[in-house]
Amino acid sequence: MQGLDGEWLAMARAMTTAPLRGKKVGKHPTDRGKTGTQRHVRTAGHGVPIGLAVDGAHRHDGQMARATSASLAVERPDAPPDAPQGLGLETG
Repeated sequence: MQGLDGEWLAMARAMTTAPLRGKKVGKHPTDRGKTGTQRHVRTAGHGVPIGLAVDGAHRHDGQMARATSASLAVERPDAPPDAPQGLGLETG
């Protein structure tokens, strides 16, 4: 927990093609149906990754957000009442 900034967390995704195809692939919605994967990463305030989820590119972002939150390696510390915590998400 030392060095982790729990005031702000961020979650982002990256979609890639999967030429070698593994178990976690699916049709890439923006790449003409080619197979692909997407990674969702959750980071602490200074960019330290604390959670990760990987699945097929066809998986809905809402399901991936739940899976990423469930994969957190450390729990977020409780916020003091005078300093609320934030979470930055991309649209999707």
